[in-house]
Amino acid sequence: MTSVGKVTVGSTPIKLVEKNPNRLKLHIVCSSADGVLLGLDEAMESTTKCYYLPQNSALRIQYYKGEVWALRPASSDVTVYYFEE
Repeated sequence: MTSVGKVTVGSTPIKLVEKNPNRLKLHIVCSSADGVLLGLDEAMESTTKCYYLPQNSALRIQYYKGEVWALRPASSDVTVYYFEE
């Protein structure tokens, strides 16, 4: 089953995807002019616990079944798309 979604990321951490024991791949696309910080839990205060996904780029994660959280480091909201397989 494939799941597709679109999320607007702001200055408060938001859960991008829930835990999914059946997930094989997760694709995250940042199509905005600013990048987005991605983390594995809501504690994203420190950028050392995050992955920075630059503007107009994508990330593919295989075999990760947990949650993914997102936060924007810039002043404008960021649109993020995700695709689960």
